[in-house]
Amino acid sequence: MLLRRRAAAPPPPALKVIVDATADLSEADLARSGVWQLASVVRVGGQSYSSTELSPERLLALIEAQGAAPVIEPPSVAAYEQVFRQALAQSDEVLSLHLSSRLSVSFACGQEAARAFGSRVRVLDSPAGSYALGLQALRAARLAAGGHNAAAIVSALRAVQARQLMHFTVSDVRFMHLSGRITPVTAPLERSHDVQPIFRYHHGLVELTARAPDHEAAMRQLARSVTKFVTETLPEGARVAFLHSPGGEEGAERLRTLLSASGLTYEDAGTRSIGNHLLAVTGPRATGVVAEPL
Repeated sequence: MLLRRRAAAPPPPALKVIVDATADLSEADLARSGVWQLASVVRVGGQSYSSTELSPERLLALIEAQGAAPVIEPPSVAAYEQVFRQALAQSDEVLSLHLSSRLSVSFACGQEAARAFGSRVRVLDSPAGSYALGLQALRAARLAAGGHNAAAIVSALRAVQARQLMHFTVSDVRFMHLSGRITPVTAPLERSHDVQPIFRYHHGLVELTARAPDHEAAMRQLARSVTKFVTETLPEGARVAFLHSPGGEEGAERLRTLLSASGLTYEDAGTRSIGNHLLAVTGPRATGVVAEPL
């Protein structure tokens, strides 16, 4: 009798990519890529929640009820040590990606935890957050699967970080005020209900870039910004992802429609929900976009 041999499973990559939950990777992203995403702790209203158990809708309701922004704590040093140890039991190296050190102590915690493992663990501070950070983690996983080591991947990611765009528009600036993001430049927005502000998430900072008279004008401005950025900065090709908070789904689809109508050629990376860290700033009905090189 002829026995059919089962095909051997491919060996695991020699490098494991780890990122914290601010990367906003979906379960499908994690399953496809093999990236490990660590949960954050969200404290609001005197209660603590894991970022994996707190839906965007629930977080917004808690912020509204308490009238205060949540405190989002990254994984502890001990948590990073534990996951690094687990990853090194399966891989030769670990690359740990972190939300900008301007916004979180995540990078510092990762650095401290990595000391116990010498050169086998590399820790990278990213100027990005939300799905811009998530796209970097997915790129790192693809490079790892292709046999690249940590040093080569870090070099590639640093080149990408300088050429990523992340813009978003919000419908309710009260959440920016609660989170402390209202600055002297953006303070007039707190009292204005007839403008739709557009922001850039850049090197760990949220910067006001434009004001639109209404939502449709804001979508058109976002589309123009992405088209200009891709045309001038990413001639080799671009990957674009669309983001939204609860209530902002139609805005994300409208932005996709406008980009398609513009004739811009890009790889559509899909639509993602804005996670807890950025959601505490944007509030509901926000729409965002990330563009990066292929």
